[in-house]
Amino acid sequence: MHRVKSVSVAKFNAEEIDALQAGGNERARQIYFKEWDLQRFPLPDGTQNRIRDFIKQVYVDRKFTGERIMGRQMLKEVSMH
Repeated sequence: MHRVKSVSVAKFNAEEIDALQAGGNERARQIYFKEWDLQRFPLPDGTQNRIRDFIKQVYVDRKFTGERIMGRQMLKEVSMH
């Protein structure tokens, strides 16, 4: 389960702090933007709908992780060499 906390008013326990330090933004970029190409998929302009669509593509659909969804299983794309 994932919870969202407000950084400005929430209190984090030691376990949560360790998890944030082990993960953080750089780790999230490695996961969610692994195959993202700024030239092919530019950042959305400032319109709310385009930003919302981009967030959905990145974090819900996991479009740039290198994973492919088949049925209910999430499979890693296997390169054939």
